[in-house]
Amino acid sequence: AASWLASRVSATASIADVGCGNGGLLDALSARGFAKLTGIELAPGCLANLREKGYDPHSGSIRRLPVDLSGSFDVVLLSHVMEHVVDLKESSTSARSLLRPGGLVYIETPDASRYADRHLVPFYFFDPEHINHFDVNSLTNLCHSVGLSVVDSGRRDFALPNGQLYPATFVLAR
Repeated sequence: AASWLASRVSATASIADVGCGNGGLLDALSARGFAKLTGIELAPGCLANLREKGYDPHSGSIRRLPVDLSGSFDVVLLSHVMEHVVDLKESSTSARSLLRPGGLVYIETPDASRYADRHLVPFYFFDPEHINHFDVNSLTNLCHSVGLSVVDSGRRDFALPNGQLYPATFVLAR
């Protein structure tokens, strides 16, 4: 995701990664020259890890964003977040509130249209944590429902530590 984003977004952009975990995507963007990076995460252990890495993270979640960050970012990242949230429209609207005028939202999720093509652990994507399932069309519909226009979309695979390929789909919307 970082290489793809770096080819489409200026390295001077201010970026918020909502639900950033331990900051893997932030690290990858930093390695590509991005400097205005903000992590938003709820887990205390992840927040501590982010601070150790030199980030200044904010405690919050997609449903409880820090109010002082409203309208602060050129790009908001929701990488492997939306498949876990209960209220998709509310969460999408919340993420949009972080954007400056003309800003972009990047949403990436597992690609439900390719579940059957992968030999992951049976029912991996149907665990209690994956409550929504998307393909590029449903991500596009989600964006449209909150007034965002998709400017780019696609699919990708990434390798898990065991070498298996994980199918993902994404949209970049304005």
